Amino acid sequence: MDQKLTSLKAGNKKECNFMGTILSLIWLASIVCIWYFWRKKPDKKYLLTSVAVLVVSTFLYSLTPEYRADSAKREAESASKASSKSISRSL
Repeated sequence: MDQKLTSLKAGNKKECNFMGTILSLIWLASIVCIWYFWRKKPDKKYLLTSVAVLVVSTFLYSLTPEYRADSAKREAESASKASSKSISRSL
């Protein structure tokens, strides 16, 4: 356990991937709970709680390093495509 904590503090990204997975599972579970407490067994309190969990898990997922790396990669790809299009148009 101490070795995992040390590797997390050191910035080992392979060990840190579990956070995005956990948040994705929480997100999916909250979607199922929203459906369940809206259609199957209506309960306004649990429905609102499920919506709040969905919003919070979405926000927290956007803070994970893997999401930021994916979005940076997508931005770099779109920038390179845009620059290659502008170069080909100028020729």
